[in-house]
Amino acid sequence: NAFRDCERAMQERWMSMLKAVTPDHDITDEVCVWPTGTRIDVLDAGTDDSLVIYEMKVKKGEPQHLYQLLMYWDGLVHTGRQPTQAVLIVPHYTEDLAQMAEMINKTHMVAQVILIIFRLQPWMTKTSLRDNSVSP
Repeated sequence: NAFRDCERAMQERWMSMLKAVTPDHDITDEVCVWPTGTRIDVLDAGTDDSLVIYEMKVKKGEPQHLYQLLMYWDGLVHTGRQPTQAVLIVPHYTEDLAQMAEMINKTHMVAQVILIIFRLQPWMTKTSLRDNSVSP
């Protein structure tokens, strides 16, 4: 599948970039969650107990991609690992999708603390590894 090959290349490039910026992190790909064999594209386990899920898409971000991240998040929690952030990396996304990510974050808030942090990240911006924005 051509799309899967493009996503795989994107995934490998992202992992390479992450490893260059955070060499002390454990950065892995195709991490299996759930008994169904569902796999996370990239998982970044930091030395500070951070655990960031990355989902890569070669086309525009869609609502189901955010729910895919939620599925990964829940799968990790069921294995005893607590994610700290989930990032959808796509070439572009709509303002509606950014609002959806914010709404999901607010839905998973307890006592003013956001339990799930979803973030959208445009692919290949100059600040891709350091930018925390959710604007398109």
